[in-house]
Amino acid sequence: MNRPPAIPPARQRGIVSIIAAVALLVMVGLALRIGLGMSASSAIDSSVQNDSVEALFLAESAVERGARLFAAGGTCTAAGLEAGTDFNLGRGRFRVLDTPAPALVSGNCRFQARGEIIPTGQSRTVEVVVAPGAIRLNGTPTVSKGNGSSLSWSHTVEAGANRLLIVGVSWRSDDGQTVSSVSYAGQPMTPVVDKSQPAAATGATRVTVQIFRLIDPPVGTADVNVTLSAATGVVGGALALSGVNQTTPIEATASNSDRSTTPNVSVMTLTGNAWVVDTVARFGAGTLTMTAAANRSEAWNTKIGGKNQVGGAASYRGPISPPATVAMDWTWDANNHWAATAVAVKPGGSGVINWREVVK
Repeated sequence: MNRPPAIPPARQRGIVSIIAAVALLVMVGLALRIGLGMSASSAIDSSVQNDSVEALFLAESAVERGARLFAAGGTCTAAGLEAGTDFNLGRGRFRVLDTPAPALVSGNCRFQARGEIIPTGQSRTVEVVVAPGAIRLNGTPTVSKGNGSSLSWSHTVEAGANRLLIVGVSWRSDDGQTVSSVSYAGQPMTPVVDKSQPAAATGATRVTVQIFRLIDPPVGTADVNVTLSAATGVVGGALALSGVNQTTPIEATASNSDRSTTPNVSVMTLTGNAWVVDTVARFGAGTLTMTAAANRSEAWNTKIGGKNQVGGAASYRGPISPPATVAMDWTWDANNHWAATAVAVKPGGSGVINWREVVK
């Protein structure tokens, strides 16, 4: 039986080397393929992550827009925050969502905002609660009048962040009568500024006006109670504001008095978007007329006749920006005693007070 010729040792070593080289090439190819696959996967993961972060930034842009509209006096509604309207920015877009609709929560505004990357559809949604940055009239001003040593009336404070209640009292002070106390819902109010005309009580015609304030009055309907040192004619009114600084609500005060037909008082505001509230007391049966001014509204204007006849009026104006000296002027048809006081009300801070991401 013939055997195949033996392969020389040198050739054997060559064949082994070729097999080893081929195996090495296969292994290198596999390694490169795996490495490229891992690199591509990492690149995709990195791209997705970048899109997610960018989408969150876009959602924050929607939050900033909604908060700015609300702080500027917009209502916490889909219309007030322009909900459902897309705004494009770079590769993406953002919007305040109209579903669920924005809603007031204790005077603050809760809404959802979304950012989306247009090419990939990657999106992020957040829900925020923002506080108003602008002062707003809270509810409806109220007024009462009478003859006696006390005055009481009902006033409603509505829900709203950073509330302040202001009460103005105008009374005849011929015999030196003063206001002993003012309270709302049983809480004592702090006197802020007062003025009399003439300056000293002489037993002749004299009127006095004074402003009181209460930080964070309770929400609901309660009584304003005014107590005087002795019986006299008195007019009292109340108005509430929201969006007021709770540490220093009154940033400036002013007062003025005279005997003329033009009651007036001017106060310098110190902060942008501050409001001014003024009150007037005057003697006589004439009718006060508020001098027209931009953004100024009458809060109350009434009088009581008889032996202790006195008139009381108040108005408010704002926002005032930039800070300025604000004149609160009135006219009336009698040349007689009047006294006026005014306060500059400082706005509270605005911005996001609660934030969470909405996971789909």
